[in-house]
Amino acid sequence: MPAWAYHPYRLFWQVADLLFPPRCVGCGRLGERWCAACQAQVPRLGGSSLCPACGYPLPAADEMCPTCSQGPPRWGFDEARAWAFYEGMMARVIRALKYRRRFGLGETLARALAVWARDLPWPPGCLVPVPLAPARRRARGYNQVSLVARPLAWLLKMPYCPQALQRRDGPTQVGLDWRARWHNVRRAFHAAPRVRGRIVWLVDDVMTTGATLHAAALALKRAGARAVYALTWARVPRRISPAARPTRSRSSPHVVLEPRTSSYPRREVAHVRSPR
Repeated sequence: MPAWAYHPYRLFWQVADLLFPPRCVGCGRLGERWCAACQAQVPRLGGSSLCPACGYPLPAADEMCPTCSQGPPRWGFDEARAWAFYEGMMARVIRALKYRRRFGLGETLARALAVWARDLPWPPGCLVPVPLAPARRRARGYNQVSLVARPLAWLLKMPYCPQALQRRDGPTQVGLDWRARWHNVRRAFHAAPRVRGRIVWLVDDVMTTGATLHAAALALKRAGARAVYALTWARVPRRISPAARPTRSRSSPHVVLEPRTSSYPRREVAHVRSPR
């Protein structure tokens, strides 16, 4: 859809706010969906000290995070970046949009993300939201990622391609441990041929282990995408040992799971075994 479509979209929400005044999702202030004071409380990620592969904050520049530094990073995506940590105010906003049907927050969050995303050193491409499984989409009635990705695409003046990626039915990722998350999304996605030769900005709400983004990016690459950059609203802080690091061979995109030991406490690591 053309970039000018954002203006009537925003006008719709401005009229809706006049007819049905919202309350701030953070402080409850009448007349604002998410006030400036509450937005200032978001624990944002930024600066130059980010892992060049997965985007996790680093104590010093020109390094990689412990997860990616164990070897050449083999994420399905080329790079990943997140706007904020998934905690405090940011977690409250995402839960409201995801579970409380606060649809207007999609436009508000898109405006905040656009200011940040314009400074990312990525070439322009098409925006593809991570889809819900069909059963979950029917049960919830909407995909919260699309509520942000569509106006974000308009603001960034990029094509919006929600049909470029499809997801098969399967258990939700919520509540699963590291190993189960990687296994749950194995071969869960299918990408359309329309992404062949294109640069894709893959958009999701939260990056936890990176399993969903990794699997979705692999599907896009199998369909011929030239590059895949993963953009999320939030990133779960690492409070335990680093998340599983994916690796893959050119001969096979299948992800298998094995325990791996290193100088860190034992954890589960995803890597690829070529077919025999």
